[in-house]
Amino acid sequence: GGGPPPPLPLPSGSLLKKVLFAHALIDITVPNPLTAGPLLRVLDRQFPSKKKRGWAWLFMAFGLMKAHASLCTPQIAARLAGWAYFAQTVSMAAEGFYHRSIPRPDKVLVSYLSLNVVVYLWLQFTAMRAARRERLADARRAGQGR
Repeated sequence: GGGPPPPLPLPSGSLLKKVLFAHALIDITVPNPLTAGPLLRVLDRQFPSKKKRGWAWLFMAFGLMKAHASLCTPQIAARLAGWAYFAQTVSMAAEGFYHRSIPRPDKVLVSYLSLNVVVYLWLQFTAMRAARRERLADARRAGQGR
């Protein structure tokens, strides 16, 4: 007999990993200024607009990158989720402020984009701190090995 499948590897430990996983779920399931709930939009065969489905696929990719990053080391998470936050911020800012495809972008997007920038910076800071700790630990081990 088989028994139940193993549980999903949900992130444990740091608050940052939990935030990344929560943002992944939000990106995949919750409507945003550019598309309805991405997962539902992608699965809905009745919806005719390829453009809106394209944004849904993009947000699905961002969400999956963040979910993957939530299971990685801080350095890998900073690169993987950092790229997702950066690309998400640039694409939404371009659509809202340059193309004006989002009504009232100053009211709709500023908090969303600000949160992305803050989490991006948090990721980079955490990765730098983890790398520094690793270098110090390596130096201590090298000093003890003499």
